[in-house]
Amino acid sequence: MQNDLCICPCGFCCGLSRWGRTAFAAVLGVAGAALTASAAPVAVDADQNPAVDSFFTLNFAGFGGPASAEITTTNMTLEVDTIEGAARFVGYQQNVGALTLPGGFSTGAIHVEIVPDSSVGTFDSATGEFTTTEYYAVHFEGDLSAFGLTSPVILPSTSTGSVSVTALEGGDVVLDWSGEGVLPNPFDPQGEPLTFNYTCSVQTIFEATAENVLSISLVPGVQNLDLRDRQEGRLLNKVENALDAVSGGQLSSAVRSLNSFIRQVDGLSRRQIPADQAAELVDIAQQSIELIEAAESGLVGDSIQGSPKPARGR
Repeated sequence: MQNDLCICPCGFCCGLSRWGRTAFAAVLGVAGAALTASAAPVAVDADQNPAVDSFFTLNFAGFGGPASAEITTTNMTLEVDTIEGAARFVGYQQNVGALTLPGGFSTGAIHVEIVPDSSVGTFDSATGEFTTTEYYAVHFEGDLSAFGLTSPVILPSTSTGSVSVTALEGGDVVLDWSGEGVLPNPFDPQGEPLTFNYTCSVQTIFEATAENVLSISLVPGVQNLDLRDRQEGRLLNKVENALDAVSGGQLSSAVRSLNSFIRQVDGLSRRQIPADQAAELVDIAQQSIELIEAAESGLVGDSIQGSPKPARGR
């Protein structure tokens, strides 16, 4: 057997006619709205929530039922593009306790990592939920040669989860990934192979930053409004300008963009944006400004960081 075994089954406007000017302005409006798609995705680096038990479960039907082992540590990097509606894992490291396979074979300690560049998926701004597919490399210390396995084994998976963040509480990623596979039957080599399925359920937490609060909370908040494309585009462009300024270390410019955003939301409040939704958007923008100003004054170091998210149970 080989390692990495896969067991997956502009100036010419004045010369235009009135119709031409209208059409050209419409094109410019669409192009202006489209500029919002140029914002870079945001990556959140999350660690396992110690207040919540997380498990990896392996189930061989008909051979003693599911076996679970506690997940001791997890670090993941989830990249989210709220403009494009995309999500993917760019990093994943996890340590799991030993599992017992049919026949009493122990996997020994397990280490799980994502196969680089294998993850691709979607993000729903309305709900904060994502779905991805990827491959995981599962390393194990035990001798599983009886099943024709050498470490690492490559497992395909479908992942579902949600990501959320607030400036005051920090953020979390709730994740479940699962899949199925087949193995040679060491008890009846000529018989049917063993089928199995696996599930990983883990909750992780991450620090709030101006960048992830703007990307994960404020952008979807605008997208979920019932606004005309042009109005939505103007609001999103202001958030994008703030994000670009944050990324470039131009913190005062980021604050100016967000103050401009707040003024526009106030102007649309009650007439085109319900008062409660407008208040929520203004709160998120103001909290982001506070994160930026704290960083600018040196209260949180060189990067824009909020308070660490406290561990909490669910």
